[in-house]
Amino acid sequence: MREFPDGYEGICPCLGIVQQGDLCSVLLDHAELGDLENYLEITLPPDSPESITFFWKRVIEVAHTLSLLHRFQKGELVIEGCHRDIKPSNILVFADSERKPLFKLCDFGLAVLTKQHTAPVTMEAWVGNLTCGAPETSQFHKDKMIGLPEAQAQDVWSLGCVLSIVASFVVMGYDGVREFHAARLSAAGNNQGNLETDSFHDGENILEEVKEWHRRLTNTAVTRRTLSARRDTVTPEILKLLDSSVLVPAKKRLTSRLLWAKLNEILSKSSGALSADSVTLRTSTAGPLSAIQPTYTGHEKKREPPSWGFPRRRRTQPFQRHDDDRGTLVAESIPVYNLLWVDLEKYLTMRFPGLVFREQIRNDRYVFEIPQRLTQEDRDVIMELRDRDYSA
Repeated sequence: MREFPDGYEGICPCLGIVQQGDLCSVLLDHAELGDLENYLEITLPPDSPESITFFWKRVIEVAHTLSLLHRFQKGELVIEGCHRDIKPSNILVFADSERKPLFKLCDFGLAVLTKQHTAPVTMEAWVGNLTCGAPETSQFHKDKMIGLPEAQAQDVWSLGCVLSIVASFVVMGYDGVREFHAARLSAAGNNQGNLETDSFHDGENILEEVKEWHRRLTNTAVTRRTLSARRDTVTPEILKLLDSSVLVPAKKRLTSRLLWAKLNEILSKSSGALSADSVTLRTSTAGPLSAIQPTYTGHEKKREPPSWGFPRRRRTQPFQRHDDDRGTLVAESIPVYNLLWVDLEKYLTMRFPGLVFREQIRNDRYVFEIPQRLTQEDRDVIMELRDRDYSA
């Protein structure tokens, strides 16, 4: 990796190696914001057209990194390679001088690099990346040997899975990421050699549940374009690209270089349309929005300025203890869709006696603080409240 282009920062730098007997440890630069998997959990999604576009611009820099890893040239030296283990936990998140996120690829323990025109390299198809691994890396192909082009195609699939997870976060926050994970985990076809996984395929083809989830995200993002300032023109286009050219059989899959170019094209179109969109935005919540958000009686949404730095979930002080002894509180949030605040408040008051809750909405989510994280049982009860309101 020392041969990477000068000044390029898309790869987490190796600071050194410590070896103790047979154990070898790699020292990496400190990622202040953790890895991508953790970052999505502790961070609120971007909440304006500008911040959504900016966030995607930072995320897809990983695609640029991958394209360089697959093939880059420095002087007369041409290096080709593959990563083979791309997933959210292998993308570290650093903070720039303005606390904006920088995403860097790490963990090259399974990577293969070779000089161009040398003898062809072969490797095992299956590497154990159950969530983001391509169909051709499943248990059904465990004994198969592949070459570098096939391994690079697998990297593109894996990156597509990461982008799909990020799209879930952008549109629905971390609750969307969790719901998407649960949908894949429970998919009838998602059983690879008796291994129950949350992968995006059934061992051969993309899951129908993934396609349906993408349609749901797209419909939600498109419908929201009538809602105040949160206009998202980027995510639906990225999902369309994933469905048509990334999460597809290997022979039809884009190369990493073409994927990087297509993603940049989407961002360029979005950036060029921002000014015009900001003039034509409708402020009424009537119309198509009612399909996902039927009723908001007795209050109007209050929006905060764009969150350019994408801060972690923080103390918003929507409530306080009667005795003014706050203790240790954690921030939680629940999507507002089809859920009346009066019902959520009633449940929270019953669940956490002695606390006063005040309605506060940010990024289409009720935001509040409680002494401990909501359990799965809490979320199931809240889901029932939402379903009841929706069917009323």
